[in-house]
Amino acid sequence: RRQRRARPHPLAGLTTPLPPQRREILLEVSLRLQVVGLPVAGFFLIVGQVWAGVAVLAGLALNLVTMMALRRREDPGHWTWITIADLLLVATAVLVPSGGILSPAAPWMLAAPLFAAYLFGFRGGLITGISAGLTMAGLWARHEFIGPLPDGLPASVGPTFHLFLALGAIAMVLWIADSWRQSIQHQIQSRAETEGQLRGGLEHLSDPVILLEPDETDVIGCRVGYANAAARAVLAPLEEAGLRLRDLLAEPDLREVRRRMLQVGADAEPLVRRGLRHPLNGRTYDYKVANWGDGGVLVLHDVTERAEVEERLRAATAEAESANRAKSEFLANMSHEIRTPMNGILGMATLLLDGDLDDEERDALETIRTCAESMCELLNDILDLSKIEAGRLEFEEVEFDLDQVLEEVLDSLAVKAAAEGLEWNVFHDPEVPTDLIGDPTRLRQVLINLAGNAVKFTEQGEVVVEVRLAGRGERHADLTFEVRDTGVGIPPEKIPLLFEKFTQADASTTRNYGGTGLGLAISKQLVESMGGSIEVESQVGRSSVFRFTLRLPLAPRAPHRQAPPDALVGRRVLVVDDLETNRRVLAGMLRGLGCRYTCAADGEEALRRLTEARAEGDPYSFLISDRRMPGMDGLALAERVRSLPEHDDCHLILLGSTPREDLTLERTAGFEACLWKPVKSAQLAREMLAVLGASGEATGPAGPPPGRPAAAAESRPAAPAAPAEPRRPDPRWKGPVLLAEDNQVNRKVAVRLLEKYGIEVVAVENGAEAVEEVQKRDYAMVFMDCQMPVLDGYAATGRIRELGGRYADLPIVAMTAHAMIGDREKCLAAGMTEYLTKPVHVPRLEAVLERFLARGPAPAGGGGRP
Repeated sequence: RRQRRARPHPLAGLTTPLPPQRREILLEVSLRLQVVGLPVAGFFLIVGQVWAGVAVLAGLALNLVTMMALRRREDPGHWTWITIADLLLVATAVLVPSGGILSPAAPWMLAAPLFAAYLFGFRGGLITGISAGLTMAGLWARHEFIGPLPDGLPASVGPTFHLFLALGAIAMVLWIADSWRQSIQHQIQSRAETEGQLRGGLEHLSDPVILLEPDETDVIGCRVGYANAAARAVLAPLEEAGLRLRDLLAEPDLREVRRRMLQVGADAEPLVRRGLRHPLNGRTYDYKVANWGDGGVLVLHDVTERAEVEERLRAATAEAESANRAKSEFLANMSHEIRTPMNGILGMATLLLDGDLDDEERDALETIRTCAESMCELLNDILDLSKIEAGRLEFEEVEFDLDQVLEEVLDSLAVKAAAEGLEWNVFHDPEVPTDLIGDPTRLRQVLINLAGNAVKFTEQGEVVVEVRLAGRGERHADLTFEVRDTGVGIPPEKIPLLFEKFTQADASTTRNYGGTGLGLAISKQLVESMGGSIEVESQVGRSSVFRFTLRLPLAPRAPHRQAPPDALVGRRVLVVDDLETNRRVLAGMLRGLGCRYTCAADGEEALRRLTEARAEGDPYSFLISDRRMPGMDGLALAERVRSLPEHDDCHLILLGSTPREDLTLERTAGFEACLWKPVKSAQLAREMLAVLGASGEATGPAGPPPGRPAAAAESRPAAPAAPAEPRRPDPRWKGPVLLAEDNQVNRKVAVRLLEKYGIEVVAVENGAEAVEEVQKRDYAMVFMDCQMPVLDGYAATGRIRELGGRYADLPIVAMTAHAMIGDREKCLAAGMTEYLTKPVHVPRLEAVLERFLARGPAPAGGGGRP
């Protein structure tokens, strides 16, 4: 049901709840009216004045209802008006038959306004007085213009009744006036008692309380009317020194207090101030000034102890901030000093590994590089941890390609997984959108941390990173990232410890596997900062699964993607692998290349499917087989296929786990190409096209090839290493490039790395030389160190930008050992275009080269990355 809106009573503005003593007075008045009115009504009826007797009885009936309502404790406000109306009605009924304006009952008309004024104040008395005045005015007009009302009372009783009415009216007026006087005295006495009780209570308060009285002659518009004992203790030192209350307050507060004191009765918010220092006793107070009655009240609260604690806290905070700045400076300096030699160690080790080395030399250099990379990872973890603890870890919101991020994760752990003999795959479901907005660097960091952990604790089997679509909106996608392994597992009671800093699930973990325990703690913080949370499922001795879900906005416009090669669209491919994950990964790649595919779990199933396809008249163009499978391995399967002439037109591609130079066995078995795991889609397409091209089918329609080549090709996963040998200037790259680096070792490493890509490099030793040199030639890009003598990289960049013209857009890339919070922003603010940290990560360097130096696709037979 609809609720009815409450409507205000018509008399709500004229009535107020009456105090208990007024309720008693009203009851007393009503009772007296009953006592006096009944004989009067009876008298009128006896003497023949029937209408007057009925009017008095009607008034008495209303009066009786009022008495009953008051006894039921109902609100007397409305009933009081009925009593006043009764008085007016009875007075009128008595005046009319007893002579009108000349009746001795006329004083009864004064009783009603007086009674209303007593109970309702000026407004009630005014309203009732107007009503009584109108009645008397009517009677006067009757007397003046028509004649006096006849006295309808018998002559024998008239004088006596007149005397009774006159005395009764005078008694009623006097009684009401006396009651009013007593009520006023009672209020004065109650107020005095209340103030006495209030002051008695204030005397026992520990907080100083000062009651202020208005005084326009005083500078603050008031004077002290009362001060409790605590306040007198505060004011006494001031008075002894000839000071006053105004000397305790600040000048702006004095003006505000005066303004408030002059606004008597103003309903203003209290004035609150903190940290008032007493000029003599040295105590500190918070105080509040509020309007109270005609004046105000000032309450002080002694906060000396709190102020001292706050002062100590401020000092401690300043000391902590100073210590934090010192720590940050120390980390920055140590990061710079460690990264500079590490860049030389890693760079030279990488360059040497591309040379002609024997096994012992290669093993020693691999050990050097692995240790250096571990130190860099530890340094990065410590820096990330310091950023997280400082609350200054920043996240990008940029468009990125999920496929590219996953490929970088794949590359980063490919060598390590292969060294452990593990199957290593990174893929996403076909329905997962790949054009997203977020922070690809932090997402990649989390996935590498989780997957690197999985590789570390997995001795055999596989490690898989899979991305699934958990949900999709119009402008966002919920993606679930899952890292699975077949490693040692984690006991349930140890899972809560995984994400604690510098903590491993078991004390023996560090001894057996190494590590600081920072990776998972950092990953947890990063995921939570991106709006997700990490979940862990594990079975001891069997597997572990780390999973998190992120909501990522969809990129507004997907970048143009290259269509699959026409030569591969519609080709039928048979994938043979005993691991379901590997089959799913290759199936997804083939789907993206437009191929039709079928998967088989072993060699026998593969032979059966080959035979069935031939019988259906739709034979397979490719058979892609794993090398290691239980029962019939990949080599045995290839020999069986090649022994069957009807399958002579099926191209065979091998999937291997460990890159090798000698492929004699594979070639003998009939494989035409070899792909090393983990396989990328681009590598798979390249090898399939190479096989078709070798057989003269690359531009032909999708269908069975006419024959097979005699030699096998090899494809290896891109490793994070530099090119193998110096090259002539590569037409793929724009050039030349200017390098500004003061450290001789770092300068040598950078020059050799860039020259191995076929890029012409000119090196200088400081920023001043860079500014001078950049104007001599048309450089395509500048690599700029930040900390150099004479002129540092920031200032040098600024001067180059000031040259204007083509220098305003010249790519300047910071190549620095500064990797602390804000260093990247500082470089970009100085005018640099991109930011690389030392030691230089080769894939990151390649990405920068592709972005700023690439002219276009590499020509056949050379260019690009070797």
